[in-house]
Amino acid sequence: MCAGDWIVDLGEGRRFLQYTSCCIINDFGTEKLAGIPLRSGNKVLPHNLRETAGVLFEHGVSDLVVIHFPEGAYLSSKDALEIIQPFLQLPDDFTIGKMGAGDSFCAGVLYGSYQGWSDDKTVRQLKRPRPDPCSPRWVARIR
Repeated sequence: MCAGDWIVDLGEGRRFLQYTSCCIINDFGTEKLAGIPLRSGNKVLPHNLRETAGVLFEHGVSDLVVIHFPEGAYLSSKDALEIIQPFLQLPDDFTIGKMGAGDSFCAGVLYGSYQGWSDDKTVRQLKRPRPDPCSPRWVARIR
């Protein structure tokens, strides 16, 4: 399930959670669905991550909640596994833009599941930077 600007109110988005086994969502969409703030200014509120995942489980997510945000990711499973994984802090000029970062993260979680990796291994692998096709360093290697 991907959520974003299309979630107008809590009820609209929450009705889909009953059909969701693995909810991979960003902090913005999570706040809209759960009604709990995950950020204060530019800072993540880590103490609200567990409560937010609990709300998503209460509304029907059956197996896994993965919340990603610019600083890292939080994973919570129905069997009480919790992981907070910070992302590597990269220089501002390392990539040209952030477009597609959430989609790439989602693809990584799904790939890990497909490969049969543990949830822990999947989330920890996603902290590593991958070659960005838009990066000047990557373009230089192609030429």
